[in-house]
Amino acid sequence: MALTKEHAAARMKGIGGSELATILHKEVAASGDTVYGCPLALYFEKTGIEADYPFPETGIIQRGIVLEPVIADLYKEEKGHTIRTLPHKVSKVNPWEMVSIDRQIVGVEPGPGILECKSVGQQVWYQIKAKGMPLRFVLQVLWGMHILGIQYTWGSVAFLWADGWEYHSFLVERDQTLIDMMAKKVAAFWHLVQAKTPPKKLKYKDPRCQTCRWRSSCQGDDLIQAAGQDLETFEEIETAVDLGPKVLQRMGI
Repeated sequence: MALTKEHAAARMKGIGGSELATILHKEVAASGDTVYGCPLALYFEKTGIEADYPFPETGIIQRGIVLEPVIADLYKEEKGHTIRTLPHKVSKVNPWEMVSIDRQIVGVEPGPGILECKSVGQQVWYQIKAKGMPLRFVLQVLWGMHILGIQYTWGSVAFLWADGWEYHSFLVERDQTLIDMMAKKVAAFWHLVQAKTPPKKLKYKDPRCQTCRWRSSCQGDDLIQAAGQDLETFEEIETAVDLGPKVLQRMGI
């Protein structure tokens, strides 16, 4: 779902479905799925700490926004279900629990469902075809069920590999045990946000640190040292780790 300014501001007040994989990064990694973020970076975002680098408006992000309604139409054509948009929802019990699903599925048994639409590249597409749906997408749908209520017992994730124009959808059934575990971990994370207590940082060699928006202020010195082991000049080090101004200031440059 494309973000409005109001929606983006609302996301600062809690945790949405797309952020579950970051909080449950150990469980996601253990499943063999790829982890793209870390709890500390999410903490920086939720507490309003300025990033060293701007949010990248990549072609991948734009592709997902443009193709979301196309994927929704493909799902509708495949299943024959009625789908519609649903406003951003916040839990009435825990205000930090929120969700913005791509589409709501209505008029079918066993009741309303959740549809998430995903545009993926070739590598992810072949991984999905070979191994099934990654856990991070399952968590996103289950989080939507948690927020929207017990009447939501199922959902689907529809994938499109646009280059090959190949499409496939997966069913997700409600798993209350997993939902309860997710809610517990999200509550623990949000307590850290409210208490201004940062989670433990990753080891600087973790590949996620190389592209993190807070990498300079969080891991900068260690990244410099790691890069400098194999590089001879400062210019080479700067190129390798894309240093930000905060690190350069600490180095006196």
